[in-house]
Amino acid sequence: TIFKQMLLDEFKDYASENNLLIKNGKNYCPLIIFSPNIKEPIKCVDECYQMDIFPTIINVIGCGDYYWKGLGINLTDSSRVRIISEQQAYELSDKLIRTNYFDSLYSYNPFRYGLDYVETLTNHSITCNNIGYNEKAKTYAIQAISIIENNGQMNKEIIRLLCKCYLSLGLATLQNPNEALQHLNTVENFSLSQYELYPDDFSDIVSATEELIAICYNSQDDNINALEHTQIGLKMARDKAQKIPSDDNMLILGINLSNVALMSMYTEKLKESESNFIEAISILESLYDSHQNHNYIFVSELARAKANYGLLKIKNGLLEEAEGLINEATAYFSNGKIQDIGVDQVNLIIYISTFRGLLALKRGDYEKAKETLKDIMENNPDFIQQNPNADFFIAMKNCGLMEE
Repeated sequence: TIFKQMLLDEFKDYASENNLLIKNGKNYCPLIIFSPNIKEPIKCVDECYQMDIFPTIINVIGCGDYYWKGLGINLTDSSRVRIISEQQAYELSDKLIRTNYFDSLYSYNPFRYGLDYVETLTNHSITCNNIGYNEKAKTYAIQAISIIENNGQMNKEIIRLLCKCYLSLGLATLQNPNEALQHLNTVENFSLSQYELYPDDFSDIVSATEELIAICYNSQDDNINALEHTQIGLKMARDKAQKIPSDDNMLILGINLSNVALMSMYTEKLKESESNFIEAISILESLYDSHQNHNYIFVSELARAKANYGLLKIKNGLLEEAEGLINEATAYFSNGKIQDIGVDQVNLIIYISTFRGLLALKRGDYEKAKETLKDIMENNPDFIQQNPNADFFIAMKNCGLMEE
């Protein structure tokens, strides 16, 4: 470490030529971890802090599942996401070095810095879910829940934050519906009781929770329960959209209408399904048309609604109308209007393409149906594990691609 400013200034030119961190005149000390058990070198050129040493070392020695993850990040993780700002990192790193930090941390209110830290954990959990880092999302949510529940303080803001944590935890565990339902039922109990007192503050939480609960029941082929929960979510979404018809609230209303329409179709309430699909598509098309940048959420939800409406048309034998809707849904992803297509959008494109197989099967063209569905299976091996709709499995069996 270079302590004297004069020496830092002397090395500036050399540092600039070699692109070293000290080129900006700041003082840096390299962190080197050596062990004969480290078989391949790992290099990290990011700026790191004292608090990053602990989480890095516990992962290097194979203890990454230790309950206390520290305040920093694991520098060997290429997908690392820092949950606090650079300035906060400097301040915390300094406290770790100069004070008895951990004694002060647990000796009194863990909210002494305010709710900002817990809210940051929660938001990062949600962000990680959105980009497919479900395990990281789960870790952040559990940390935030632990801080809130150990604190013992409860008011409207803290309960809302706790609901968001459990909601993110439910989303992170959707691949295990039973586990997800445990977390989501906790959110439902909290949010419904608070909704009675503060409807404007908790209607979005209730709506999102009911949507995820419905997904869990649908994955277990319990479409009656799934429909019941989507209807609760729709009521909340409609009430809020009527009070405040903002784009966000109208989007949530459109999504909930589409969900109710789909569950109504699966429970053979076809007229109700059609009317909800028509209303959902009308709302989502309006949002899509009014946004020049065509936000990927608007695009995805509109494409999903039209594709599922196409599935309803297939069930009703209106095959030309079904093909038109499926083509429209696919076109949203091929017209260059949407950028940076993510994992969710790729899965949606695959999901929509399965309807072409269903359509071919309904028309009696078994060869085309088999070719379409087989191509999906071979090029997307993970898709079957993501539990696509029951019609897909029926079509696969009818084409001889799956055993009974």
